[in-house]
Amino acid sequence: VDEGIVGQLYNVDSAMRLAKGSRQQTFKGRGREVVALSVCGVIYGELQTWREYINAKRGRSQWIELLQTALELYNGNLKGLGEYPSSESLRQNSIRSLMQNLIYESIAQQFDTSTEQDLKANIIQMEVTIEFSIEISAVDYLFAELLKLFNKYGLEQYYLTSLELYILNGKLKAFAIPEWLLKRLIDHYRKEGKVSVLERVVCSISLEGQDLEYLSNVCITSKMYSALMYAKSCQCNVRYYFCLLYTSP
Repeated sequence: VDEGIVGQLYNVDSAMRLAKGSRQQTFKGRGREVVALSVCGVIYGELQTWREYINAKRGRSQWIELLQTALELYNGNLKGLGEYPSSESLRQNSIRSLMQNLIYESIAQQFDTSTEQDLKANIIQMEVTIEFSIEISAVDYLFAELLKLFNKYGLEQYYLTSLELYILNGKLKAFAIPEWLLKRLIDHYRKEGKVSVLERVVCSISLEGQDLEYLSNVCITSKMYSALMYAKSCQCNVRYYFCLLYTSP
């Protein structure tokens, strides 16, 4: 049996999982075929590689389950599949690369056949995809390719609003937000009349690589003085960032 899939029975089917949990069991493998002799009888199955298992779950009805499984694989918490890399960096890079392509293809295919009645489902799918992309550190892909994709289907405003949660809870603090994306966020919140939210967003991101002169002018015209102090502290290369604490009304 190929190394890496010997004795791995996870996710073959419910009977195989039952056999795996039995105290008395004997496994025999040939290639990818496995026969298990356990207290519940003789069980036949075929092992899946992690790529095959992920691809088998494509589709809106299994979207959340698919992302959960991929995240478990990414974090090294799911080991019962074939060809599973033991190296953390190799595993995470492999899963990140596969999922980026799969996400784009799957969403495009499903959104192409969507109707107006599917808008809510599309937004939910978009939101969980955003969270997943952040969890696997695929933020460059999130800010570039996924934004273009969601914009194509008229979901850019929902996308920008969805980013708010992850910005304010600090999940994007460690990543540099592109200058053009911050400008889109600024336009978005100003059009919505949500200047206070915009100020909190500015104070919750890294300003590395931003046009601080432009941002300072926005803060002055919008009377976002706490964000202005934050921008000026970065502009002056002060080592600590000062922001007033905001509490929700």
